[in-house]
Amino acid sequence: MQIGILEDDAEVREAIARLVSKAGHEPVTYLTTAALRDAVAAGEAPGLLLLDLDFGAERTIDLAPKLLALRPELSLVALTGHAGDDWVFPALEAGFVGYVLKSDAFDRLGGVIDEVARGGSPLSGEVARRVVGRLARRPEEPSPVLSPRELDVLRHLSEGYSYEQVALHLGISLGSVRTYVSRLYTKLGVSTKSEATALAMRRKWIG
Repeated sequence: MQIGILEDDAEVREAIARLVSKAGHEPVTYLTTAALRDAVAAGEAPGLLLLDLDFGAERTIDLAPKLLALRPELSLVALTGHAGDDWVFPALEAGFVGYVLKSDAFDRLGGVIDEVARGGSPLSGEVARRVVGRLARRPEEPSPVLSPRELDVLRHLSEGYSYEQVALHLGISLGSVRTYVSRLYTKLGVSTKSEATALAMRRKWIG
C-alpha cells in the first residue's frame, strides 16, 4: 500500500519513509503542501497520508478540509511534535482520523498504518488523555435520543470499522452512513469519531 508523507525536514522525512518501507508499504513523499494538494486534486495521492502539521507560516490543519473536499475518502493522520490543545483539537475537528506524536511514532508507525487501514483512529497516549479530559470536563447534559440505526452505526465505528465496512455490514449505502454519522455528531455535540466513542462509552451505550 502506498503511504503519503508530508514533511519539510529532510532527515525526518527520510526516517519516516524508511519506517514506512520497513512496515511493508511504499512511501510517497511531498515537500510542500502545494505539491500534496496538486496530487490529491489529480487523484494521484495515496489514500492514507501522514502529515506534519507545522510548516512555519502554514498549518496543515488549514489544508485538511480542502483535501477532504477533493477526496472525502482520504485518511489523514497528524504526525507531529505538537501536543498542545491548540494543535490537537483543531486537527481532529478539521478531519484528521489520527494524531500521533513523532516521539512515539518511530516505535509504532507500522501499527498506526495498520490501525488506520482497519478504520481505526490512532492517538498517542498523551493525546488520548487530552481528548478524554476534555470530555470529562463537559457539564453533564440530558442524553440525546439515538435511533436504533444510529446506535448500530456508532457501535461499528467504535469497533474500528471504516465507513465502507459499516455500509457493508448494515446493508446500507455509503452516503447513508455519512448521513447517520453527521446526525450522531450533531446530537452528541462532537466532531470526531474518537470523541463520539469516548462519550458513548462514558454513557454506557457501548461496551
